[in-house]
Amino acid sequence: MTNGRDHPEDAEDESSARNGLGRRACLGSVVAAMASIAGCSSGSGEGSTTTGNATPTVTATATSETTVTETSAPSAPDLAVSELRVEADAVRQTRPATVAVDVANQGDASAEATVTLALSGESTGSTSVSLAPGGARTAEFEIRQPRVGDRTVEATLSVDGERRDAATASVTVERYPPSFVGRDGTNFVLDGSRFRYVGVNNNHLPVRPWGRQYVDRLFEYLSNHGVSVVRTWGFPPAWTDSDVHPEPGTFRDDWFEHFDYVLLAAKRHDVRLVVPLLNNWFGADHAPSPAAYADWSDTAETTNDFFGDEQANEYYRNYVEHVLTRTNQLTGVEYRNDPTVLMWEVGNEIEYHDERRGEPLTDWYDAAASHVKSVDDSHLVGSGMHGATGAVYESWNVRNAYVETHESDAIDACSFHDYPVERYAGDTTVRDQEAFAEYVRTHVRNAHEEVGKPAYFGEFGAVVDPEEDLPVSLRNEFFRTATRVAREEGLDGVQFWFAELRDPKNDGFTRTHEDNPLAIFPDETSAWDVVDDLE
Repeated sequence: MTNGRDHPEDAEDESSARNGLGRRACLGSVVAAMASIAGCSSGSGEGSTTTGNATPTVTATATSETTVTETSAPSAPDLAVSELRVEADAVRQTRPATVAVDVANQGDASAEATVTLALSGESTGSTSVSLAPGGARTAEFEIRQPRVGDRTVEATLSVDGERRDAATASVTVERYPPSFVGRDGTNFVLDGSRFRYVGVNNNHLPVRPWGRQYVDRLFEYLSNHGVSVVRTWGFPPAWTDSDVHPEPGTFRDDWFEHFDYVLLAAKRHDVRLVVPLLNNWFGADHAPSPAAYADWSDTAETTNDFFGDEQANEYYRNYVEHVLTRTNQLTGVEYRNDPTVLMWEVGNEIEYHDERRGEPLTDWYDAAASHVKSVDDSHLVGSGMHGATGAVYESWNVRNAYVETHESDAIDACSFHDYPVERYAGDTTVRDQEAFAEYVRTHVRNAHEEVGKPAYFGEFGAVVDPEEDLPVSLRNEFFRTATRVAREEGLDGVQFWFAELRDPKNDGFTRTHEDNPLAIFPDETSAWDVVDDLE
C-alpha cells in the first residue's frame, strides 16, 4: 500500500482491503505421535502406565468404590496420586491437551480433596474431588502451552491446604504448526498438498500502544470469517510508535515483545502471516526504510541512492537479521524457525522514487532476497512489489520489472497489487470490471508461464464512499471478479486490503468508511458473502 493508504491519520486507516480468501485454508496435516506420559507418585512410589487418544473432559469422575466395614481403630483417609498422564496424540504449542490425574483413597474414611496441576512451576488450575473409603477418581485438566521444549507436569493432592501426595511427569511440547508452506513449480504446497488461500491485510497489528487486546480482537474477528492468512508489517506503521530501529545497531525490544505476541496470537487462531521487512512509503524517514538508511549512510545523498549504496544496505541487512534471528520470548522459537510465518517479503512496494520511478531494481531485489535466504532457508521469500507494468489500463504506471525481477532464484513467488477503485490527491478512479479482470489474469499468466512460480495478489482493495456513488455493492463486484479470476487462472493467494474493527482502540469511537474508505468491517456481511474460496 502506498502513500495516503498507509496512514490512518490521513486515510484514517489508510488502507484497505481485507479478505476472506481461504475461508480457512488448511494449515497442514498433523503427524500423530504418542505423547502420553507416566507420572511418579511421591506418596505411593508406584510408577504409572501410559495411555493415549483420550477424549478430553473437564470433570472429576468416579472410577471405583468399595464397601467400608466397621473397625475399632479411628477412621482416616489415606490419599494418593496413583497415576498422572497426558492424553493426546501429541502435545503441540497452543493446542489443547488433556492431563488426567488418578487419585485414590486407600483409607477407611471419606475425604474432600483438591487436585492442583502445575506446568513448569506455573499453576494451570485445580479441582475438588470427593473420595469415599476405597474409592478412586480421575481429575482432568486442559492445558495449552505456548512454549516449545521439555516441560514438567506436577499434580498435587491436598486436604484443607495440607499436601498429601504429588506426582510429576515430563512432556515435550512440539512446534505448531508443524510444517512450513513451500512451493512446487507454480503452486504453494503444504505437507505435499496444494495450498491456496484468501487472506487480508492489516498493518495495525504491529501498533504496540493498542496492545494485546486489539491483537486478540482482530484475530477473533478474522477467525470468525475463516481467514487463514494475514499480511502485516514486520515493523510498526510510521504514524505511531515508529522508532523500532532508531539508529544503527539499536533495536527497540519493547516493540519486538509486542510482535512476539502477534505471532503467538496468530498461531492460536490458525492464521499464517506474510511479513514485509522494509517500508517504502508513508513515514519512510523511519527505519526500516530506504530513506532512513540512505540518510544514515556516509555515501548516499538521496533515497534513490539507497539501492546501490553498500553502507545503507548493510543497515537493512542488519535489521533483517535482527528480525529473523529473534527468539520469541513467549514461544521460545526464533522467528526464522516459526511456520506461523508463511512468507517474508523483502519489502512493501520497493521501487525508485520521483523521476526514476519505473526503472528496474532487479539486482537489488535479487540481493535482498538472497540475504533473507542466507539467514533463513526455511521460509518462502516474496518480492512484495506492486508489479504494475504499464499494461492493461495504466499505461503511465510502470513500477519495476515484474517478470525479470521474479526470475531471481532467491524469490519464490510473484507479488502484484492493484486498487480498481482508488482515490489519490483528491481524484477518484474507477476501473472497468473486465479491464481489472485482465490485469489480474495477465499477472498470473506471466508468473506461471514466463517465470514458472506461484503468484499471489498481495494487496487488493476498493474505496467505499456512498456520497460519491461508491457503495459497498460496487466493491463487492470487484471482490467477485478478483476471486473468480483467481479460481480460473490458478492464483494461489488473494489478500484484501483492509480488515478492520469498528472500534479498534476500544475507546467507544466508532469508525466508518469516512475514516477508512478501504476498510472491511466485521458487520459488512455482504462483503464477506461474496468472498469465495479459491478451490
